[in-house]
Amino acid sequence: MAISVSYQELAPFLSEQTLILTPNARTLSAVNAGFVESLEEGQVVYAPKANTFLGWQSHLLEQLSFHYPVPKLIKSLEIKTWLKNQISGDENWLLTNELGVAEKVLEAFRVMRQWDCQLSDLGQLETVENQYFAKWIGELESFLDANDLLPDFALCNFLCEQIDDLQSLLPSELLTIGFNQLTPAEQKLLDLVSQKSVRWQTFFPSQKPASATRVECEQFKQELEFAAELASKRVVDAPDKTIAVVVNQLSNHIDLVHQCFSDTFQPDEHLPWKPLGKTAYNVSAGQPIAEFPPIYVALSILQLSSKGLDLTTLRLLKTTPFIHWGDYSNQIRSFLHDQSLLGYRHYSLDRIRSAIDSHPECDKLIQLKIRLDSIENKPTQARPMSAWVDLWLSELNAWRWMNNETVDNNQNLMSEFYEALKSSVSLASVNPKPSKSAAFEYFQQVLKQSAFQMPSDRTNLHILGILEASGLVFDELIMVGFGRHNWPAKSQLNPFLPVAFQQANHTPGSSAEREYEYTRDLSQSLLNSATNLWVTYSKTEQDSLTGESPLFSHLPETDIADWLSQKATYQVQSDYEWTCDEKITIDTKAIKGGAYLLSFYAACPFKGMSQFQFGIRPAQQTELGIEAKIRGAWLHRALELFWREVKTSSALQALSTEHRQTLIENVLIEAKSEFEKPLYASASPVIVDLEFEKLARQIDDWLEIDSQFGDFKVATEVEKQLTIGPLDFTFRVDRIDYLNDGSIAIIDYKTGNVDVKKWLGKRPDEAQMPAYVLACEEENVNSLSYAKIKTGETKRVGVWFTPESNSQSSFDYQFLEITEDGQKDRTRYFQANPNLELTSDSLSEQWRDNLQRLANAIAEGVMPVSPKSRSQSCRYCDFSDFCRINEFQPDDEAELVVGRED
Repeated sequence: MAISVSYQELAPFLSEQTLILTPNARTLSAVNAGFVESLEEGQVVYAPKANTFLGWQSHLLEQLSFHYPVPKLIKSLEIKTWLKNQISGDENWLLTNELGVAEKVLEAFRVMRQWDCQLSDLGQLETVENQYFAKWIGELESFLDANDLLPDFALCNFLCEQIDDLQSLLPSELLTIGFNQLTPAEQKLLDLVSQKSVRWQTFFPSQKPASATRVECEQFKQELEFAAELASKRVVDAPDKTIAVVVNQLSNHIDLVHQCFSDTFQPDEHLPWKPLGKTAYNVSAGQPIAEFPPIYVALSILQLSSKGLDLTTLRLLKTTPFIHWGDYSNQIRSFLHDQSLLGYRHYSLDRIRSAIDSHPECDKLIQLKIRLDSIENKPTQARPMSAWVDLWLSELNAWRWMNNETVDNNQNLMSEFYEALKSSVSLASVNPKPSKSAAFEYFQQVLKQSAFQMPSDRTNLHILGILEASGLVFDELIMVGFGRHNWPAKSQLNPFLPVAFQQANHTPGSSAEREYEYTRDLSQSLLNSATNLWVTYSKTEQDSLTGESPLFSHLPETDIADWLSQKATYQVQSDYEWTCDEKITIDTKAIKGGAYLLSFYAACPFKGMSQFQFGIRPAQQTELGIEAKIRGAWLHRALELFWREVKTSSALQALSTEHRQTLIENVLIEAKSEFEKPLYASASPVIVDLEFEKLARQIDDWLEIDSQFGDFKVATEVEKQLTIGPLDFTFRVDRIDYLNDGSIAIIDYKTGNVDVKKWLGKRPDEAQMPAYVLACEEENVNSLSYAKIKTGETKRVGVWFTPESNSQSSFDYQFLEITEDGQKDRTRYFQANPNLELTSDSLSEQWRDNLQRLANAIAEGVMPVSPKSRSQSCRYCDFSDFCRINEFQPDDEAELVVGRED
């Protein structure tokens, strides 16, 4: 059922001369749908004249062009490209992210035009950013004037200037429907139009809600799951009603929205033999074309060069179904597979051609050789964008991309792709002869901005963004993602516009007051848009406690358990059709993998046992530059050498800044000598030198935090043993600090992201950390923490077993995050999360119970395909083809829990 605006309610405002204007195409469609619903069979009527506000402005410009020359419209993407080129060519500009800066400058310029302001209205230019903005926009305006170009977002300003010439083109009556807020330029245009004897009326659809309630969820994903399950019930119970789900920041969560709703409405589509059909729900926001697999393959083809292929591209050519190899497809793919097994980071074209010539079936590989030859002959000279488009089309045809066997299921996507390719010739307005890299970068930007909407069946369920939903009415509405942390939205000043100008004109993001007023009005319109309404919010957001938005706190609260069905809990056991119930016999004294086996086993028993006990290894992934593993080993070794020299915290604190930095450089040099071969095999000397400088800064930042603590003596790479049930483990702890009171602090160095929550629960994702505590229990453990050593994010985060007097903890442990600026107590957040299953028992006792359960299952040889979380454990797993989890799932896909529940 389509969303509609009641034509009966509009009728008193309409006459034959009335032109209806809507803020967007969605509202326009609703107006037309309401008109159609009002008709009787066989009735002959004139359809009301209706258009979007932007469509009407474009129509007026077109009509003016019949009377005298008008500027040519230029899109925002072309302006951003022009600005990027100007910024990159400005020798005095210090920042290097030209594209990001261009986006911010363009955003500021758009605000200026929408607020009907000129450069002279900005006032005092106080900052360097303000001064550069004025310089770049002055140059941009000169360029636009010289080429008779008009930004598409400045069309309203142009029409205001031409208002006298528009009088004969204006309707006698205007009705604006569903406008929540007009920009000053839009308001000015409508005011000027009304002064030309045009009667202007406004209408905002609304209805009084019969019931409205708010629902608390643990996290955002649960909000979407709640919305999907509730919507599925309402679709069945009320098939003749319009049901809407409004998601805050929908475009940022589009993948998760599709995941949650498809799991509810079309749960079998993840199975490989199930064809992907139309979605059983309408989603207003599409996904960028560039994110679809066929388009990714096309872009990979266009980026091929005479420099050769990397391993990732070679594997792509081997596996993708979107490149057709002809009659000898199997032989070509087999050859590419054999080449990929060599594991080279880079394959020159000569190497591959030589391998083809020496292959026993070289005559069947001729298609591959022809295409490799075409790579070497690709032109690279600058040329008009239209010439690049023609060249790219010929390349895709030569590679037989999207042949007839695969194109049928992607016909709509292909049409959008070719339309985007065709539209990219508009780059000529700002760059007549772009280089190959500039042309390709622009085309990528076009694809990222071109959204493709998955086709859907006719349904009464609509998933919308906030602005699309404002001004519409529904029978039932579920609002998702409206918490205290994001509603009202936080103020966010644009660095390129003077602060005084932004606050005086109440531009978007200029102040908390402005954002509150704006979101308050939006909230009220949404509350008046449905008969039955639910508003959801999360209890936690990014490791912090949050809560309901103050704009919806007056609504009565309902328990989510009243709406969501409870998921059953199963013991971990083999319930897949192709597995038997026999257990695998293993030697408990020959367990491999140490404490890391516990972590992998907790994530998925099959994966953990396969990798550590049976030596099945996934294919090595290629990385550009220095591998993360080598970088981390270099850092670990340097810190080990540092503390071998310094030994104690008092010695650290006694070091002068110069002496400490010298010592850091010395240990990095010594550590580098142990990793020279893998370092210089993966990166140039310049990159290695840059990594050296970065590591030196990171270590110095970490030592600043280290120096905050009291007296301690450091031991590194400490070997520990642990017996859990029938299993014996041996492992090395990165660092143990021996404190003056006789206790110890266990520290594990990390160069990537860290999450203490992964130590907790019955299946801890990083079980090696609890294992360290259990191995050191007799030594009175004071704390267990990560040392996160990463530029701009260096901190120490973990659990302290002696809470401070002002702790938020009601237990005998406290979760802290310590940075150079001080510490944050995260205990209340952890205790509020029921998924972590924290109790008042000793944390070490909880860990021992959890790890004992895992160890017993390992010793018994239990290894079912039982991922802890399909969305996380399986997403990047290399064993999915081996375990075949996508081929079959139990009828009740409940969460599986390792171990026996007593």
